[in-house]
Amino acid sequence: MQHPAVAEAVVIGIPHARTGEAPLGFVVLKAPVNMDDLRVWANERLNKLCKLAALEAREVLPKTLVGKHSRKALADEVRAQAPKTR
Repeated sequence: MQHPAVAEAVVIGIPHARTGEAPLGFVVLKAPVNMDDLRVWANERLNKLCKLAALEAREVLPKTLVGKHSRKALADEVRAQAPKTR
């Protein structure tokens, strides 16, 4: 959230074949920005274990009744979009 183009940000863990879980970031932008440049900018400031696997822009982020970002709702969305494996 330190980037001037970012209004809100949240990170969740997504399944990853090699490491078990990888960080996926979601942002609400207040100014247009190249998402690849933003991901690189963020990863330069994060330690090796926290580097974002991907970054996605949203118009709004889901929130709980008390106003916190709902990581559970985002994780459910990601799981629903993932291809089903047997």
